[in-house]
Amino acid sequence: MRGRKKLEKPSDKHAAILGELRWGTRPAVIARVYGMTRQSIHSIVKRWPEYAPKRRKGLSRAKNR
Repeated sequence: MRGRKKLEKPSDKHAAILGELRWGTRPAVIARVYGMTRQSIHSIVKRWPEYAPKRRKGLSRAKNR
């Protein structure tokens, strides 16, 4: 096995980002505050799905227009 062992829970920074997402803060705003990109926020959400907010069905912009 190469590299470090897989973390069992998110780091403090990632936990804070996931907490902001659960509160409903938009990923672009979080990225700006933490000096990151929206894509990096997305990768954090994909890396920690059990800590990420669940997607709500029926709230798509395209359907509500």
